[in-house]
Amino acid sequence: MRRRLVLSYLVLAALLLIALEVPLGILAANHERDAVRSSARQDAAILAALAGPALHADGSDRGPDLDDLTSRYAIETGAEVTIVDRNGKTVAYQPSADERHNPDATSDNSAALQLALTGRTAVVSRRDEGRPVEVAAVPVTDSDGQVVGAVQVSLPASVAEHRIHLLVAALLAFAAGALVVVTVVGFVLSGSVVRPLSDLEEAVHGLETGDLDARTDPAGPPEIRSLGDSFNRMADQLGELITSQRRFIADASHQLRSPLAALRLRLEAIDPADPDGSERHIEAAVEEVGRLSRLVDGLLEIARVEGTRPQRSAVDVGSVLRDRVEMWEALADERDVRLEVAASSDELAAVAVPGHLEQILDNLLANALEVAPARSAIELQASRRSVDGRPLLAVDVDDAGPGMTAQQRHVAFTRFWQDDTQPTGTTGLGLAISRQLARASGGDLTLGVSPRGGLRATVLLEPPARAGGPPA
Repeated sequence: MRRRLVLSYLVLAALLLIALEVPLGILAANHERDAVRSSARQDAAILAALAGPALHADGSDRGPDLDDLTSRYAIETGAEVTIVDRNGKTVAYQPSADERHNPDATSDNSAALQLALTGRTAVVSRRDEGRPVEVAAVPVTDSDGQVVGAVQVSLPASVAEHRIHLLVAALLAFAAGALVVVTVVGFVLSGSVVRPLSDLEEAVHGLETGDLDARTDPAGPPEIRSLGDSFNRMADQLGELITSQRRFIADASHQLRSPLAALRLRLEAIDPADPDGSERHIEAAVEEVGRLSRLVDGLLEIARVEGTRPQRSAVDVGSVLRDRVEMWEALADERDVRLEVAASSDELAAVAVPGHLEQILDNLLANALEVAPARSAIELQASRRSVDGRPLLAVDVDDAGPGMTAQQRHVAFTRFWQDDTQPTGTTGLGLAISRQLARASGGDLTLGVSPRGGLRATVLLEPPARAGGPPA
């Protein structure tokens, strides 16, 4: 993939260089050649003006002026100069610097001179023994505008061609350097894309082969970082689902074994010949069925909560507390226990999965009512609190029961844990379910010592300003 990316960079860079350098080279070459042509034409016009009086007088009386004029110009410029009269006869000729070693060199009455004798200026390009030459022929006129001769200047364009070659070489060198730079930069840039994708591919392969801890380190462009984050979240959720499934199977097989065995023994002990004994065994079997039903319900509730990432929304905590108290008030009155609600503000809101806070409070109130002594109170209080520097909303449930030791509070959230010193007949899943619900809502559930002498269960949730949407 890296080679393809670098190759695409090189192709784009090459196309861009061609689009820029080819027109630039053509323009520069034309400019150099035009400069030589312009110089040749300008020089020919000056020589025509200087040669005019001599040609107008008479070809035989021109004297040494034309020879001297052409000689000095040829020496200074290295050009070939030819001056002809109105009949096309050469009256002055000076070879170029390259031809001066040839004593037999003669003028070249070219087509350009013939055109100049008709009164028109001619500028042509030609090659003389392989060398580029720009030829300019200008008519010489008298005061009446009559053509009395012509001047031809053949200016070597070797210097211009040399500059053009240097320019082409410079453009090619620049293009080669640019392509080298593009190659290096392309490898660096492609690496920032390919490496994260390779890491992601490796993590995907690890997850495919069963490594639930396979993760990628999000890096590279924003799109690839987002893809890496999405993969990690997917892997986290998949790991939670698989772990919860394994835990559910292990818990179910372990916890259902005992009541099923007891139920089987009770059913086997039923004797139609002993109605009184059979009735006792049937009642015990019904109790075991009820216990089984509670265990299954608790396990299914945990399985439903674990491994899910439900959407959260703002919840009116004060309203939830008042609704829970109203629901449990009848049972509390039956047990001679008061339910009290205290809140630091009437407008306390938290972010939670709809229905989770109600279910957590139901579990906590059910546990509190099991242990609360008669004529005592259970207080529900909501307040804003800072935990480890984070502003959270806390809901405390305080009772005046026997409470728990530090060791008991440490293991209380373990599934199926029960206090052997105070058997309640429950499944031991209530606190485990409640903590799972709190964490699914982006918060947590903790246990501590209540100022009333019993147990304090605290539900911690994020306020709406901090949550900003569903949990990650």
